[in-house]
Amino acid sequence: MQCDPDPLLKENLALRKELENLKSESDKYTWSVKKITNDDVKTKFYTGLPSFAVFMWLFKYVCKANDNSKIPVMNNSELTPLYPPLHSHFYLF
Repeated sequence: MQCDPDPLLKENLALRKELENLKSESDKYTWSVKKITNDDVKTKFYTGLPSFAVFMWLFKYVCKANDNSKIPVMNNSELTPLYPPLHSHFYLF
């Protein structure tokens, strides 16, 4: 005798798959520094800066200059905001 799968389990699996698809779809519309990492052409296009190395130099300079301010600091190894999100304060383009 074979039992039908639990309807809640099937719905849960379908919703998880939908969530995964939506997350990957949202990456297309979300700007991240990952889009320009080690790509001078994209760095120039998105920021106007000549290279990713210049972008990183400027990024580190701005973070260091703001150590004593309330502007958020970024984790340079991951380039993710620590507190609060950087995009709520200024833009790089």
